[in-house]
Amino acid sequence: RVIREAENTLLTANKMEVNVSVSVVFNGAGFDGFVVDNTQRNNLHNELKRKNIELDHLNQTKDRFFSIISHDLRTPFSPILGFSEILTDELDSLSKEEIREYALNIFKSAKNTYDLLDNLLIWANSHSGDIVLKMEMLNLKQLIDNEISIAAVTAGRKGVLIENKVDFESCVVADKNTLKTVVRNLISNAVKYSNSGEVVVVKSSINQGNMVVSVSDNGIGMDSDTLNALFSRRDVVSRPGTSKEAGTGLGLVLCKEFVELNNGSIWAESREGTGS
Repeated sequence: RVIREAENTLLTANKMEVNVSVSVVFNGAGFDGFVVDNTQRNNLHNELKRKNIELDHLNQTKDRFFSIISHDLRTPFSPILGFSEILTDELDSLSKEEIREYALNIFKSAKNTYDLLDNLLIWANSHSGDIVLKMEMLNLKQLIDNEISIAAVTAGRKGVLIENKVDFESCVVADKNTLKTVVRNLISNAVKYSNSGEVVVVKSSINQGNMVVSVSDNGIGMDSDTLNALFSRRDVVSRPGTSKEAGTGLGLVLCKEFVELNNGSIWAESREGTGS
């Protein structure tokens, strides 16, 4: 009959910690004791907990993936199909201004759809383990200049100016492809929530050996609830831009994941009506 049981962690001669169960048994004539090594059991238990957490995260990712495909990726095609049908059927009766307006709406919808699909594919690759980081020394100003040149067309149509105030000598050790994705998304978001005539500014500073990069705008800003949920994988938030641009909030989730892969951190500061 077992009359006493206890679980302890012992330190072995080679200074390894071993988790054991100690039992004292009355055998009729006296007492016997024995020790059971629980290390393997506990390791398996902890591994099972880790796998369950990972599986829960993968299920959330899958659900989010199909939600975007079934809703967000289909929605932009409505104006593309609608306006292109009007142009096809009524081209001869439309004025140049009407044609320009319909073509612009098709362009906006196609651009939003492309951006969403691009983020979606990058996000899917990141969760399937297909992204391999190549850490190298990068000129930050040149990298940002390249991304600004891509965003400049959309920004120009909206009347938004993008300024790169990063010093030419600014260099970082990072993976080029993931860093480009982060910069592209942050600049695109700043343009999305800016009004005509406003300026998006990218600048940098060095703080305790780290490069701090900010992308700031004077747009519509965010309330505290939106700000707190901004980088959440569980509570992805998004709202239309100042020109009714669509979005899913997926870009900022990608930014967080990729910045952390590059051993960095990301945060946002904003006030409603004064920019971010």
